[in-house]
Amino acid sequence: MTDHKTVDVPYTAFEPLKNAIERYVSGRVKDTARILSSTSARSAEDNRKLESALDRLVKDYGYCRKCADEVLKEAEETRDFLKEV
Repeated sequence: MTDHKTVDVPYTAFEPLKNAIERYVSGRVKDTARILSSTSARSAEDNRKLESALDRLVKDYGYCRKCADEVLKEAEETRDFLKEV
């Protein structure tokens, strides 16, 4: 039996994979930043997603409703670090 060793390869080692991952992550970040933006800019779909995120924080992670809301507000205030450079 041959002993196979695991080697960690950075995602940046293969340029097409790196580009695909970065495009995917950038798209997800933009969606998240839009959902967390000011209430006047939210669509009905954004409000539904935000409500779903609040529910998950409460049900799955044990946050109280007020704390879950604070976590999302903090994410909104610090979302600039998510923006594409």
